[in-house]
Amino acid sequence: MKVGKDVVLTPKKYYKSLQQITSGRQQQFYVWVLTRGESFQGRKLTREEEEYFKKLLHNYLYNPRHCIYNAQMIAIYDESFQYYEGQASNKKIPFMTFEHAWLVRDGKVYDPTWNDGVEYHGIHIPTHIVRSNIAKTKTAESLMMKYYISMMEKKSINVM
Repeated sequence: MKVGKDVVLTPKKYYKSLQQITSGRQQQFYVWVLTRGESFQGRKLTREEEEYFKKLLHNYLYNPRHCIYNAQMIAIYDESFQYYEGQASNKKIPFMTFEHAWLVRDGKVYDPTWNDGVEYHGIHIPTHIVRSNIAKTKTAESLMMKYYISMMEKKSINVM
């Protein structure tokens, strides 16, 4: 097996490896992400898309380490975008995946944080949940685990 730059780790492979080495509730979470999640290919934003996002983010387009904030702010401002959280890979470091947040519209990725995203796999979190959490916590924060827990609670309530 080659190690280093020659190894390409996709977001879906990352989740599959975590599923294999975990058990119990942790494993159930990764199974949920794999079965309920969606995979996308990255793409560069057009100049018009970049300008639109710059306007919404007050010129902070491609601001590293602010993916959750960037994607959530755009999602609550323009509901034609769906908010996603999960893992993504980029061109700079193809042998790793990163926890990431991005937007999807009409099946295409719109990433206001990276302009070099390659692959994405994650969960769509409805905009009303994003908006409600920001109103409650006064911050943009990762929502995937909270969303998973709420979905499992609903599932157990519906079974009883």
